[in-house]
Amino acid sequence: MPYYLKDCFALFSLYPNDRVFDSFEVTYLWRALGLLPPPIRNQTLKYSAIQLLLELLSISFLQDFIDYGIGFTFKIHDSVHTCAEIVAWEECKRAPYSSEDRFPVFVRHLTFPENKELDKFPIKRSKNVRSILFPNGGIGANSDVFLNACISKCTHLRFLDLSDSTYETLPQSIGKLKHLRYLSLANNRNI
Repeated sequence: MPYYLKDCFALFSLYPNDRVFDSFEVTYLWRALGLLPPPIRNQTLKYSAIQLLLELLSISFLQDFIDYGIGFTFKIHDSVHTCAEIVAWEECKRAPYSSEDRFPVFVRHLTFPENKELDKFPIKRSKNVRSILFPNGGIGANSDVFLNACISKCTHLRFLDLSDSTYETLPQSIGKLKHLRYLSLANNRNI
């Protein structure tokens, strides 16, 4: 695999198996994390992301590819997903974690398949985290303690997905996340 695809590919490990991906969703993540190559001439970063996705398609890493003209959807085969987990094992982790001591300090990308026990998550050891996702539709963050800890401890956060959350307001301190490039509040009916 070409070096420029490795980090992009590794991020697929943050999502569950059999996830139907949307090209826009992947583009936002890669763009926020600075993984896209600079556009050539008059092209956009979105075009760069699409080129990377088409390259992954050409080497059969993507399946069930459906082109809608302005975007497309696709899935990743289970064995390819396992490969992404192997590539990403040091930097991408899924919660929950049973103890603070076992949480690796060098993790850069976190995903929470469930919103249970967010208050107990060892976020104080997560200063290197660049992205936090809740990838299962309908299950978003629900803890003010967790959100405040993320904002105060994850100072290098670039991507924060609070889709399907239950927040009524966001803390003003979210403005202190100087590196934040993407904040999703989609399907957050209370804000």
